Amino acid sequence: MNPYIKHAQQVEKHVPLISYYCRLFALEKGIEIVKQTNDAEDKKTVFQLMNQLEADKKTLGPLLLKEENKFEFVKNFALKVFDLADKEDLSGKANRETAKNFLAATIFFEILKQFSSTKELPEEITQRQNYAKWKASDISACLRKGVTPKSGGPEQQTQENNVIPNEPLQSTLNSQPPQFN
Repeated sequence: MNPYIKHAQQVEKHVPLISYYCRLFALEKGIEIVKQTNDAEDKKTVFQLMNQLEADKKTLGPLLLKEENKFEFVKNFALKVFDLADKEDLSGKANRETAKNFLAATIFFEILKQFSSTKELPEEITQRQNYAKWKASDISACLRKGVTPKSGGPEQQTQENNVIPNEPLQSTLNSQPPQFN
């Protein structure tokens, strides 16, 4: 629950609708947790989320999207965050913020599951999410070691080191994501 709540708070002022959907997903996860653990602290968090979501509904009112538009709205936002981090990485300027943006993209991709009847993500999104997780981890590890992070994915990095990768990146990761205005 906490990562979704944290990201909801971070985007609340700039993109309140994304904040709302982060909280809604956190509530969904929180209810699952409470059913399993019956933990008092988790129950308290779930009730706080419910109250916050009700207040947000009143504030957002007409901004709340129709069911069929929610997935695309959140997906486009997640892709913007991913693209921001990816461009910074590919330019060779990856830093702590780049890692944070990759990690944020994984969270925003994850909340897309609430709009799917199967609770699964499309393969393209899953690949981007996995790549973003890997890049966030890779950049963070490099920075902890005092090493400059290498740009690109594992395929590009292993080619530089003359190592043949076990599994090449899927072609969709090498393609440019859609551009959004």
